[in-house]
Amino acid sequence: MTENYFSDNSLIEITDSELDDLQDFLLSYAVPKRAMLLDTLDGFFTALVIGPGTVLPSTWLPFVWDMSGRKEEPKFETLEQAQRIVELLMKMMNSLVMKLSTYPDLKWPPAGRQKVAEFKLVTWPGQ
Repeated sequence: MTENYFSDNSLIEITDSELDDLQDFLLSYAVPKRAMLLDTLDGFFTALVIGPGTVLPSTWLPFVWDMSGRKEEPKFETLEQAQRIVELLMKMMNSLVMKLSTYPDLKWPPAGRQKVAEFKLVTWPGQ
């Protein structure tokens, strides 16, 4: 029987264990020093998800590995490891999509916050 990725949220939403695996990789020596960590990824993915247009992974993924824009990339041990890490990044983003779809009235900033830094999405290189 073929699994339906939309009827079983566990196949879409990232687990705490998967987040730990992703964080471990992002903190490893295989990743450039300027790579995003989970807290930065959360904000970055949220901006991409709620933004006015679709930004393809081929455009945003280089910024995950190197926020400076120098296009440094991680040194994966195997193709399987590369596929697994990209899968975890996509699951993290899809979890945000699910959360925002399930709770459309979710507002930012949370009650009690008076000032929030403004995030300005600049034009992507090549667009």
